[in-house]
Amino acid sequence: MALHFMRHAEALHNVEEGENRIYEHNDPPLSDRGRQEASLVGLSFTPDLVLVSPMIRALDTVLLMLDHSRPTIIIDPELRPAHDHAYNQGSSRSILASKYTDFDFSECSPSGRYEPCTEAETCRRAIKVLDRLSHYLQYYSNIVVVTHRGLLRYLDPFPTKVFRNCEIRSYTPSIRYELADLGNIGGGTNDTRSVDLVELYVDNTRDDDLQAKILMGSNSLPTQKPSSY
Repeated sequence: MALHFMRHAEALHNVEEGENRIYEHNDPPLSDRGRQEASLVGLSFTPDLVLVSPMIRALDTVLLMLDHSRPTIIIDPELRPAHDHAYNQGSSRSILASKYTDFDFSECSPSGRYEPCTEAETCRRAIKVLDRLSHYLQYYSNIVVVTHRGLLRYLDPFPTKVFRNCEIRSYTPSIRYELADLGNIGGGTNDTRSVDLVELYVDNTRDDDLQAKILMGSNSLPTQKPSSY
């Protein structure tokens, strides 16, 4: 069993950033280099579940990376970016559904807009994602999570370095997360990868003291395997 965190391939706003310019449009696609990056990923394992952000750059990364392989793919809007720049605003549900006809976007915002990003809101989203992963790990052997640099700071248990485009970090799901107070979120204070990732408990949901732990044992998670789409 393994859990793989991945950042999307290079998109047009990343090119603009490299040239000290700001990309002013929403939901930028992959650059030519990004499309090549994604198609050359060459996974050393066979994923059986992929969770992906509803942003076009993440969706196209998945399609190019997988090529003809089609594991279960779940579009998870909680994996959207963690900042409110124009390029982090998504496409409408109707645009996405017409462009990616095999995917289910029913959980996504009709307009592609979501509540403003704050530290507390992003932390809550990360907790939701980890909660879902704790359930999916009961059914899947290789789970890939394709998302964005900012959110990965909250999901990766050892976020000492920023994810590069198309970088994958893999963990055997024996991870103990400790999301302590908001000031320490993403700080990488944990130094072990050897406790089963099974269940998440929220200890305190106050904005100034939000805590979560993933611990052994499970009695509150769904018992049904998620459907394929």
